[in-house]
Amino acid sequence: MNRQELEEFNQTFLSFINSYKALEKTQHFSSIDCTLSISEVHTVVDIAKNPDSNLLSLSIIQGISRSAVTQMITKLEKKELVEKQSSSNKKNEYKLVLTAKGKDVFKEHQFQQDYITNEILNVLNSYPSEAISYVESLMEEIKIIWESLPWL
Repeated sequence: MNRQELEEFNQTFLSFINSYKALEKTQHFSSIDCTLSISEVHTVVDIAKNPDSNLLSLSIIQGISRSAVTQMITKLEKKELVEKQSSSNKKNEYKLVLTAKGKDVFKEHQFQQDYITNEILNVLNSYPSEAISYVESLMEEIKIIWESLPWL
């Protein structure tokens, strides 16, 4: 590969990365509540996947402080997506439960995720496994270069 081909490769690669970044920001669109942020949708998903969660367990799942989780749950309560129910285990502990609207957001998110996954699998399965291995190796080797730049 010469410099011109590298430049063309870089443009294609950059276009791919930019498309992914745009998808990250837009894939969590909710027709149920278009004001939801990515982190709000992820919190709804985490509660749906962990039905016995409370503020502490959710903070561990998400890797954020309990205070940050409390703020997020307050937002989701105002949007009528989550309710806090008294826990039978402890007096001051609340179980986090999705409302019907919260369950609809989760179902919509799962539909979107399943669609994206199936479409990407269809593309990947159209290539021989060796080709996928080459791409994975290429990505890993380039990542190593980026992470070991002497001026960083």
